[in-house]
Amino acid sequence: MEQNNINDSFLNSVLADYDKVKKQKHHIPRRYELSQSSIRILQKMDIPWSFVLEVKGDIDNAPTFTKRRVTREKVIKDVQELYQKLGYPPHPNQYKGYPGARSRFNGWHDLIRACGIKATYYSETTNISKEEILYRVGQLIKKEHRFPSSTEIYSPAVPSNCIRHYWKSIDDLAAEFDLRSYRRGNTIHSEEQLISVAKRMYKKGIPFSVHNLCQEANWSSQEFTRVIGRINLQNKRSHSIKKYLLTHGFDPDWVIPKIQISGKKYSSWEEAATDLHMSTTTLRNRVKKYENGNNIVISQEQLKLQSKYAIILNGVTYKSISEAARLHGINSETLTNRVRKLGHNSPFLFERRLKSGILNK
Repeated sequence: MEQNNINDSFLNSVLADYDKVKKQKHHIPRRYELSQSSIRILQKMDIPWSFVLEVKGDIDNAPTFTKRRVTREKVIKDVQELYQKLGYPPHPNQYKGYPGARSRFNGWHDLIRACGIKATYYSETTNISKEEILYRVGQLIKKEHRFPSSTEIYSPAVPSNCIRHYWKSIDDLAAEFDLRSYRRGNTIHSEEQLISVAKRMYKKGIPFSVHNLCQEANWSSQEFTRVIGRINLQNKRSHSIKKYLLTHGFDPDWVIPKIQISGKKYSSWEEAATDLHMSTTTLRNRVKKYENGNNIVISQEQLKLQSKYAIILNGVTYKSISEAARLHGINSETLTNRVRKLGHNSPFLFERRLKSGILNK
């Protein structure tokens, strides 16, 4: 637009307003800082802001204005240079020219792809790439000469949810660098401790149990809990520890010794209890109370014989004559009288009603 085509009076009012704002603000004015009347004149007469800046000689120094629009090629070059400087795919807020270049690309990820930068994003809304996390963790490794702990890794720049999206855990992230995470290192150390103690027990012939394990390793309850927890075994549950040792090649007969009861061997208390038709707790208590060097558990019949009132009637053992009478639905005195007269083996002992004369035979 030529200057002689613009109404001088309107232009002069705009320029005067420009000078006034510049004097008050002490900087080159922006278009929106002019009065509403000046802005309406610019809009109505289609006067570009660049023309006003050019007339006042401020176009080269205007902070938010360039003579030419930045080209797509220039944006790509700038972002590539920023990438080389940072070492990882940059974010939109790290490139000052992105607001003006936004319309040339279909989002920030599209711009990164156009620059030929390798960047993996778990969603379209995030700007923290997998490559950025690898770069930042790599810098920590160089600084500390080891794989950092999760506390050292997690930060606003590397949120924990990004780790979970790109890798299943910190352990998998450490594997990217052929290193062990702090947690994995503790787990392996605990596994080595447990296996080492178990091997010593086996060589010494010490029977396996949680108590013997802690005693051999000189572990307190807290230390044992910590070791087992690191291996992800159930705390103080011998079953899970036995299963773990079996998977590591230990002798099954040592880890899970056979239980001998009444001359028969069982692989577990549960199996023995099922076979003997009693609960596991009852079986353990009886073995503990009545064992005689050979883990001989006393059967129901044997237990009844232990009672000083035990009695055998018709080949069946009862704890007492009262029990026999109750089971057969007769009076205990009646049964006592019949036993005295008919003996311990008589088909008439438990009859409800006896024919007259039987007791007198």
